[in-house]
Amino acid sequence: MKVQQVLVDAWYFYTANIRYILYLCIPFVFVEALLAEGLIAAATPESTQEQGGLFGSMAVALAIYPLYTAILIQFLHARSKGELIDRRRIVTRALSLWPSMVLLVVMEFVLFFLGFMLFVLPGIWVAVRMAFAEFRLVENDEQPVDALRKSFALTERDFWLVLLVMLIPEVLIMLVKLAMPGVIEMLGNLFILHVLWHMAAVMLQMFPLIAVYRVYMQIDNRPAG
Repeated sequence: MKVQQVLVDAWYFYTANIRYILYLCIPFVFVEALLAEGLIAAATPESTQEQGGLFGSMAVALAIYPLYTAILIQFLHARSKGELIDRRRIVTRALSLWPSMVLLVVMEFVLFFLGFMLFVLPGIWVAVRMAFAEFRLVENDEQPVDALRKSFALTERDFWLVLLVMLIPEVLIMLVKLAMPGVIEMLGNLFILHVLWHMAAVMLQMFPLIAVYRVYMQIDNRPAG
């Protein structure tokens, strides 16, 4: 597998299926954006209030991110198998997986934070090794610890491939995120602009997940040995 081909294929899939992804995920993305940006906007300039708004926004993301991520992974799995998309079934299963997904996300954050505190590079290494954990949990009903363990095993051989597939789109998205606050400020700093940008940023963030999933499919289906 070549990085360029993976990213091209992922981008083609993303653009070709964006309407289905929006159909499945946008209600949850909208709720996250509205609540998160609302908490930030409601916080006063006082330092403690601003921190409270930021932490509240993070809590909202922690609560809702697992839902639309589980929905997206199920969509990717169904598309890869040529199965029909049943929105009710996908959403229902995402809700049933929510407790395990939240626990997994918390564990991933803690492991990444501990690695990041060890001079950044260990944090990047941990993030790459955990890249398949959410796929394992959603597709195979694995417990969070088992999903992490399996992800570490699957990413050992193809570490650099997974790293580049994750890193290239993440860097580009980060550059866009750094530029957008200035654009929003020029447009009047309206609350609705913050909500719309939050939604757009979440949708953009789905592309790296799709790209990594394409690598995961190849590795997971590869004959042992």
